Amino acid sequence: MLLLGFFSSRACKFGLFCDRVPKEVQIKDAIFGIALARNKVKPTTLQKSWRKLWPEAYGEETDSNPIENDAVVKLLDNVHHEIRNLPRDEVESWIDIDHYVPVVEEITDQMIVENVIENQQEFQPQDVETDEEEEGTNVLNTTAPPTWSEAAAVIDTFIRFAEFSKSYNATELINLRAFKEKV
Repeated sequence: MLLLGFFSSRACKFGLFCDRVPKEVQIKDAIFGIALARNKVKPTTLQKSWRKLWPEAYGEETDSNPIENDAVVKLLDNVHHEIRNLPRDEVESWIDIDHYVPVVEEITDQMIVENVIENQQEFQPQDVETDEEEEGTNVLNTTAPPTWSEAAAVIDTFIRFAEFSKSYNATELINLRAFKEKV
């Protein structure tokens, strides 16, 4: 808005019409106008507006996490004062300590094959009953449905398997335990 006023006032000074103002304004005029507009705003106004928009940047404590432990505050003050006395190159070496550590693991096809074979060997089905009477194929025996206790035992066994397997992370284990609680 300030820029439009600046350009309109310049147009009036030079006797230009409003439809010709955008054609007559150059980049240097726009930058000069921005500088003038910036000078019209007080620095305290900018600070106060940013303080409202982003209070964490100004170090103000929010009501959600006040520090009440005096020992923690004293420790942080001591650390803050000691860091000021450290040489700059030592601080930079601390910051760059893990710069050359690889953050990505390269996985080869051979590693994938070994992992799949290892996981298959960990989980071998035990004594599966089959009906071989139907056309010579192996089909699971589904004559009687499993009981609740049998189903719970299977879930417990699978959770134990998942705990020792490298294929499941902590979140998946928690979900499995939550599933068990539902059943």
